[in-house]
Amino acid sequence: MTCPALDLLPPLLRDSFARLPALSLGNWPTPLEPCPRLAAAIGVQSLWIKRDDQSGPALGGNKVRHLEYTLAEALAQRAQAVLIAVGEQSNHARQMAALARKVGLLPIVIVNQPAAPPLLRGNLLLVALTGADIRYLVADDYEKGLERRCDEVVDEYARQKLHVYRIRPDRSQVLGAAAGLRALLELKSQVDAAGLDPDAVVLSAANGSQAGMVLACRAIGWALPIRGVAPVLWKEPLHERTARFGNLLAQELGWPLRLEAAEILNDLSQIGAGYQCPTAASLEAVRLAAVTEGIFLDPNYTGKALAGLIADLASGAVSRQSTILFWHTGGVPALFSADQQITDHLHAHF
Repeated sequence: MTCPALDLLPPLLRDSFARLPALSLGNWPTPLEPCPRLAAAIGVQSLWIKRDDQSGPALGGNKVRHLEYTLAEALAQRAQAVLIAVGEQSNHARQMAALARKVGLLPIVIVNQPAAPPLLRGNLLLVALTGADIRYLVADDYEKGLERRCDEVVDEYARQKLHVYRIRPDRSQVLGAAAGLRALLELKSQVDAAGLDPDAVVLSAANGSQAGMVLACRAIGWALPIRGVAPVLWKEPLHERTARFGNLLAQELGWPLRLEAAEILNDLSQIGAGYQCPTAASLEAVRLAAVTEGIFLDPNYTGKALAGLIADLASGAVSRQSTILFWHTGGVPALFSADQQITDHLHAHF
């Protein structure tokens, strides 16, 4: 894939990165918009939002960037289908299902719950509209059961002489790091064109994406903090996990760079009850973005990320004199699966 922003890399790094297979599926660059009303509401000098929710297909989102690499790898391996195992409201599954269809592959989605919900909502509804083969986890033990269920489905298709490319979490995150690296270079080009001098990027801590962004900053010598706000707690410490994915990408590319876990900035204060569990702070952040800028966030990822920024401004961890770049990674369809919580929040507070 050609990308003018890659010219920001030193030639040797650029050439090795350009050899990584990728499709062209999104609308790039996504906009970088000033948000003065939201900035005033949260008390920061300058706030700009990187609109990956406008990346194009499947209602947008940053996973379009990831899937440009994932689906290129699937096609290179002569797959006829792509399988992902995820939660019911996975943005990744929604975008994978749509983009797999776009490139002629059958999407298969295993949902990590024992049965279909009585009503298809949000992302799962959109997955179903693509005609994806949707399966459910039939074992009690989540980790062993999920692995076994994936193997069963892959074997079932193999008996039909159909090769399934399975999106495995670690490999997906390494390719996501490649996408995050390219995204950061895209942002740098926009920042330079706008004459901005940002103090930090804030985004939902998406492991691979953040790893690639930090790696890109190292590669071009840009001392820009990449602050990730975690939406869920992983078993592996998040800063170690994120650095690991960045290092795996650097190793694959042959880059002489290594990330240290200590340089990964993560905020674990907004997790709440975990995945697909909005918090009062994330719901209020969603409302605030909508009433000030007409921008819709999701309550699980971008809502928690904005809530983290608001908390950091209140505590002084981030200066109110800062220029902040907030990365909108998409996920808006999840709003329609949290309609009751959002309604309750609006009724209780306003």
